[in-house]
Amino acid sequence: MKVLIIDDRQERQQMFLNDLYQKLKNIKDITLKSSFSKEEDTDYDIFAIHRSYLKTKDDLDFDKVRDNILEQKKYFISFSGSINEAHIIGNGHYLQIGSREFYSKKTVDFFEKLQMQNSDIEEEHLFEQMLYGKSWKLTYLLKLKNYLWRKGLNKLEVPEQEGDEDIYEELSDLFGTEMNIERIDEEIEKITNNF
Repeated sequence: MKVLIIDDRQERQQMFLNDLYQKLKNIKDITLKSSFSKEEDTDYDIFAIHRSYLKTKDDLDFDKVRDNILEQKKYFISFSGSINEAHIIGNGHYLQIGSREFYSKKTVDFFEKLQMQNSDIEEEHLFEQMLYGKSWKLTYLLKLKNYLWRKGLNKLEVPEQEGDEDIYEELSDLFGTEMNIERIDEEIEKITNNF
């Protein structure tokens, strides 16, 4: 998969990555650029763009760029220092993530593994694996169980409180709305028995 990373501040990349910066630059099919052209930059599968870069460009509208990429069934990562918690939305094709987490060893290793010939990364759950590795499903089952417990629910329901929309969308995209506590416990037990 070809990856395009757009960040207008190269020093931000170097600050967060340190020695890993050169490693990221050398990964096959990873392109690092400081500007984006909607006419030229089309031949990629994953677009990672610093949020403030698009917000400062008069000729590039963040929502239009994001929506255009997602309409093509490609992957879009919006990263920024103002994002405190990663969220996967848009049917698993849109990731919002903090700059520090994006520019990390975990992400560089993921991109490196993604380019390997015999990679075991499933495209269907690409961002989940980027964030949580092989145990991504267990992480989400625990996240779902915790969410239901905090809300006093037995299964996922449309949120009544403002602010829960992102987590609801993220979890319902993965598990649907019929996953209940009993099924969650069964799935967790299946996974943990294989450790």
